[in-house]
Amino acid sequence: MNMIPSATPKVSVIIPTYNRADLLPRAVNSVLSQDFRDYEIIIVDDCSTDATQEVIQGFADSRIRSMRHERNRRQSAAINTGIAHARGEYVAFLDDDDEWLSMKLSGQLAAFDKSPSNVGLAYCWLEVVDDSTGNVVSVTGSAMQGDVFDDALALNVPAQTSVLMARSSVAREVGGYTENLARYTDADFICRVAQRYHVVVFADVAARGYFGHRHEQIGHLTSQTLSAAVGFLTMHMTRFSTELDERPRARATLLRRLASVEMMRGNRRAALVALLSAFRLDPAGVSRALLRNRRLAAKTLTYSSKDGRR
Repeated sequence: MNMIPSATPKVSVIIPTYNRADLLPRAVNSVLSQDFRDYEIIIVDDCSTDATQEVIQGFADSRIRSMRHERNRRQSAAINTGIAHARGEYVAFLDDDDEWLSMKLSGQLAAFDKSPSNVGLAYCWLEVVDDSTGNVVSVTGSAMQGDVFDDALALNVPAQTSVLMARSSVAREVGGYTENLARYTDADFICRVAQRYHVVVFADVAARGYFGHRHEQIGHLTSQTLSAAVGFLTMHMTRFSTELDERPRARATLLRRLASVEMMRGNRRAALVALLSAFRLDPAGVSRALLRNRRLAAKTLTYSSKDGRR
């Protein structure tokens, strides 16, 4: 059914896309299948060179708007373009290779409606699906809500673009997504929102995140993405230095993350330095983490032993 678009829809759904003409219809159709209907869809084409524009023009629903960047500016910039043009009270984000279940919007709006005005962000649970087989390989979710800033500061949050809905005013107040980040963009956004507002959860699987298709994904572990992760963690600890001084366990968690990434990069000395710094701040927590991650512990301790003999 071709709906008459509202001048002020309840929700603006923002879909950033780049060279995924074959995947985009699944994402868009999952929005068109929502049981809540008062929304607009803003597709931001980040200068695609495939048939994305033809795919967009093929959608007949008048609630769909599209805009195109004249040069490739990456996902965060595309999301920010959508936020800038959103007319809805809320903004919801959907990656072009993911999809929503039919109750996603209605469930998150109900969660907002039951919450006080200091709630700025809602999330839901996510099925992770192998796109090559259709098999669900895991479900990611959490029950955390309310004041989650401590968890967000340590990056212990359900950070996935397609599970998030925010008040539009809040998304604009915190400056949208940070455009110079190549990794942790969602976690960074959540942390900046959680510093000022509370978070609510719609505790149900309402989104599907896909991997295993032929397109490159930001989560792929390459030397570039690992380097970007180190850059983000360093920046994050600098940006929130004062807050982390008051939360040594959160800083220890970040240092453990940094140690793990440095180990994957082959920088064992840097990994050892980060891990020892974390241990000084939270010896019990780091010891438990090393028991869970025996591979990191073995590699780090092996390096430490060799380093001591030099």
